[in-house]
Amino acid sequence: MDEAPAERILVWRAGTLRCAASIGYLREVVPMPDVTAIPSVPLPVRGVVNVRGAVVTVVDCRSLLGEDDRTAGHELVLIDLDHRVLGLEVDEVEDLVSANEVVGEVRMLDLEGLLRPVFED
Repeated sequence: MDEAPAERILVWRAGTLRCAASIGYLREVVPMPDVTAIPSVPLPVRGVVNVRGAVVTVVDCRSLLGEDDRTAGHELVLIDLDHRVLGLEVDEVEDLVSANEVVGEVRMLDLEGLLRPVFED
């Protein structure tokens, strides 16, 4: 019997956590650009960045997951959520792997479940 191919996931570090998510929401990973802060916006939103002419809202992954570290991340994971591109600020992207190839403890994230409440009207 043939096994279904394992789901592909992106693994990254956010503070003390190793996280992963299905590539279904992911668009690309870019070096962290300079963030323009937005006044009166609570964490986990850090501000906005310009990615090739598009304004992208940046969410601090550490803050989103309850980590206290407020240092700037080094990479931006671009996510498509309901046809809206968001940037998830992370410390370091480790690898793109099959779910069955993950080594060590990794927290699988439901990106839609985590991010949707941040942007509810």
